[in-house]
Amino acid sequence: MKATELLQKQHREIEQLLERLKRAAPEEEKGIRDELASILVAHTTIEEESFYPALRQAAPEIVAEAIEEHGLADYELARDLSARAGDEAAIAKATVLGQVLIAHIRKEETDLFRRADNLFTNQEHTDLGDDMLRRFEEVRSQGYLRFLVKALAADAPRLPGKAAAPKARARAARGAPHARARRAAAAPKKAKTTRRGARAGAAPAKRTPAKRAAAQKPATRRASAR
Repeated sequence: MKATELLQKQHREIEQLLERLKRAAPEEEKGIRDELASILVAHTTIEEESFYPALRQAAPEIVAEAIEEHGLADYELARDLSARAGDEAAIAKATVLGQVLIAHIRKEETDLFRRADNLFTNQEHTDLGDDMLRRFEEVRSQGYLRFLVKALAADAPRLPGKAAAPKARARAARGAPHARARRAAAAPKKAKTTRRGARAGAAPAKRTPAKRAAAQKPATRRASAR
């Protein structure tokens, strides 16, 4: 099966589950939410690990936007999973999650799928689809919760001037498998920095008056030479 055919099939399953959730009785909601989460998390994982990286050079901006939309979907999915069955807030959460997902699906099928069909040969398309299907089943067998929790930790925003809590920082550093793929697909590799230079937010070392004077001497000599 071609990669785009596999993803389209999963899109239709996601849409059907969203519709079922709208009409579900309170006692049915949890089962539908769990099924939706299982398919959605595995689906976004294979997109970020395999499908998006294969298209990054051909459509870097669209891939970057799709990855950001996944982050929104993760957040709304977590809120939906935490909702109480039958509550008005649960209906609102499910509605917003559906809006985010449907908009993402339409954009993906309109833009990225067409580019993939033009870019890949039939054999490349099939090989990629087979690999993605194997990974999809593997993720589902392991359970969606661990992948979703790690993705949320890795994508949590860091407010300017506020250091992340040690535990949250450690989780973000580890990242989910698909969160690491997300970063790789979204941006080209950056040059390595030194250990000291990589410590973001570290305050510059204070200089003593003697050190400041010593640092100014070369500049004074250059100025007098001119």
